[in-house]
Amino acid sequence: MNKFVLKIGIFAVFLLFLMGQAACYADKEGCLDIAAVNFDAAADKDCCCQYPKLAFSVEQIYGDSGEYSANKVYPGLNGHLFRIKQVNFYLSDAQMIRQGQAFFTTDSLNFSSFGATQGDTISQRLRNDFVLLSRAALTYTVGSFREIGDFDQVKVRLGLPDAAQKVIATRAPAGNVLGVQADSLWYGFDRGYVWAQMIVVRDSAAATKPDTLAFTAAELGERYLIGNGVFSHEAGKNFVINLQADYQKLFENVDWLNGNPATWKPIIVANLQNVFSFSP
Repeated sequence: MNKFVLKIGIFAVFLLFLMGQAACYADKEGCLDIAAVNFDAAADKDCCCQYPKLAFSVEQIYGDSGEYSANKVYPGLNGHLFRIKQVNFYLSDAQMIRQGQAFFTTDSLNFSSFGATQGDTISQRLRNDFVLLSRAALTYTVGSFREIGDFDQVKVRLGLPDAAQKVIATRAPAGNVLGVQADSLWYGFDRGYVWAQMIVVRDSAAATKPDTLAFTAAELGERYLIGNGVFSHEAGKNFVINLQADYQKLFENVDWLNGNPATWKPIIVANLQNVFSFSP
């Protein structure tokens, strides 16, 4: 009888040992997508993938004068000195193109928006790839981007899509660039968003009041910034595209001495096609 009890005890210990070994070799959870930043080839169970970000590294310059600086005096038409206090643009709809096929970022958010009337509020889910170009940052994150490999073109909307124009800025998610903030281009419930804004002083005198030039969707129209080249995205790494904005080209041929905002704005709109350039 004692031998039988002993055998049962040994068998029970053996079962406990096997259970312990099974616990030691439980499936390891991790990301098995090679495109993710936290890819783990040793994982057994796929989960928790975090994807790289598409971002723009922005350099703002004024011709040969080098990096643009707010409130600095610059030479304009015929050497006339003027001051640039602020330049802001909305960018959206970023896409990387390979042989004609477009790839977009994958982040989205719910926004409170106007419906058929301002008294009608709806919720709409939009791709969250909105960027507000200003002096607040040098690198702007657009959103998560999964596709890897080489692309032959980058394409970005200057301004906002129609759906975003209906967003109620005061109800935008915290920290989103469509919300009300210091550099916001939201002009209130009646006017909505403007797509670009420049604040300039027509001469170098400290007492001269600045002029604010706000550009609406109607003034800018359907406009994309396009860059051609070889843009390579390596698996597991953020995808950073260089974007340069030359404000000397933006204000080329603007007559600060004799004009006014109404005459300056069409010239600036015509100049926009030469202002931005992309590089890998």
